[in-house]
This record gives sequence, structure tokens and C-alpha cells, in this order.
Amino acid sequence: AFAGAKAVLVDFEADRPWLSLDALQEALSPQTVALVGVNFQGIDERLPELRAWSGRAQLPLVYDHCQSFPPTDLARQSSDALVFSHGRGKPACALVGGATWIPAGSRHAALRLPTERAESVSGLKVFAYNRVIRPWLYSLLLKIPGLGIGETRFHELQKINGLSAQAVEQVEAAIANHLAQTDFNQRRKMYADLFARQPTWLDLPTVCGAVDVRPLLRYTVLAPEGVDRAALLAKLGRLGATRLYPCTLEKIPGVKTHLGASARVNPNAEAFARRLVTLPIHSDVKLHHVERIEQVLRGL
Repeated sequence: AFAGAKAVLVDFEADRPWLSLDALQEALSPQTVALVGVNFQGIDERLPELRAWSGRAQLPLVYDHCQSFPPTDLARQSSDALVFSHGRGKPACALVGGATWIPAGSRHAALRLPTERAESVSGLKVFAYNRVIRPWLYSLLLKIPGLGIGETRFHELQKINGLSAQAVEQVEAAIANHLAQTDFNQRRKMYADLFARQPTWLDLPTVCGAVDVRPLLRYTVLAPEGVDRAALLAKLGRLGATRLYPCTLEKIPGVKTHLGASARVNPNAEAFARRLVTLPIHSDVKLHHVERIEQVLRGL
């Protein structure tokens, strides 16, 4: 949008956070300038298939890696550009900044370096943010009308700044802290075991083969059709469960003007958004939290 391009939305494969290869082919036109794939909450796209498709279409593959860090070797080798975020709610969260990685000598992309610099975030703001996101407090804030906590909103980019030296240090510290995690697989196994006992729920990290060498941002599952998600989240909100993405992108206010004209419908993405439930998997999540989640699911 910042460059003046229009995005063309493409449907998912059924019950997966992966672009439909058939829908990609239908969306291709002489005006298409790039293919953008997305790592969803730590679940990789089917990169070999997207790489092959983009090669046949002679298009660069841009991989949105904002919801996972660091990238795998496959992500680095398959992408013509990798995009990261270190902002609010992201894995290596510094509350400021992001990055675009482009292979040396790339024939597809080049970036102009920004001349203005954004300053670092105050330590007080970082402290406050880390307190607010604790599940018990976050769940209380969700109930206060008008705050907009947890809403999915579109903020149009107005300018691109570089980072000051202090902000770079802040990002580096956030990355180091993220990479120091060692017990994330233990938490992932607790959830995998839970949903193995709940076969009507779709355990996305397991069925999509999410790699186990880096933390997941959230644990994402699809509820069975017919489950009252609002009632479920009312019971699970104190434990940090969210719907996160309540609708498909074109329904988010402010997005539609940046989309290319398309008569296509995206039924798989609609069903995915309708059934999506995300669960916390950060270092404060313990076995008794997961057991309480299971009790709620059994009572549905």
C-alpha cells in the first residue's frame, strides 16, 4: 500500500493457513508483481510449492515472517525477501521496529535506506506492556468497553524510518531474550497431548508440521463447526484465549481501499476465521492452565 500497489487476496487451502495453489493461479495477471506468503503464528507456509510456483510465474517470493523468529534455513533459501516485525505482540518484541532481509545480489529487490531515525521506547513503557499482557490483567482489560484491547486494526503506513542506535540495541536485546527460551517444546507438547484427546478440534501446529526448533507465537486450533466461540472465549478469556483474527482481511475497516478488484470469494478463509481460537504458549503457561482449558472444552 505504501508503494502504491494493490493487494489481491487469495483463498486458503481447506482447514489450513496455507495459500491455495489453484486460487493463486486464478489470481495471476500481467499486473502481478510479487507473491506474498505468510508464516502463521509459527506455522510455515509450504515454501517448496510456493517457490516452484513463483519461479514458473517469474515473480519474487516475499515471505512475511513477522509472527515467527528466527527463520529456518528453508525460509532463507526459498525467499527473495523476508519481512520481520519487532513491534507489539510479536515474538522478539522490542515494541519498536522491524526488518527486511534480502539476499546479497538479489535481482528482484533493492531498498532505499531511510534517512530519518526512530527513537527507542522508554523502559517504563516496556515495563508497563509486560505487566498488561499477563493473562489475568489482559482478560480484565478486554471487558472494558472503548479501549479496543485485542482488536485487529489496520494502520496505514505513513513513512519509513530507520532505527536509532539505542533502538537497535533494544531490538538486539529482545532477539537475544527470545532466542534464550529453552522450554517451549514442553509447553507445545502439553497442548498437543490435550488436543489428541479432543479429536473434533483441529490442532494446526501438529497437522501442519510446525518445526520444533523455535517457539510458537500462539497455539492455534480450529473449533468444530457449531461451537459457540463467543461463549467459549468468555470462559477461556482469563486463561489468555483469543479469537485474534475475527474475519477475513477485506472486512477489516480501512483495508478494502488497498485491495485490487476481484470477484472471487474465499470460503476456506471465511471458515478458518470463523473457527479460529488461539491459546497462549508463553513462559507463564503451566500444566494447570492447560488442564483448566481442557476442562472447559470437555464441558462444551
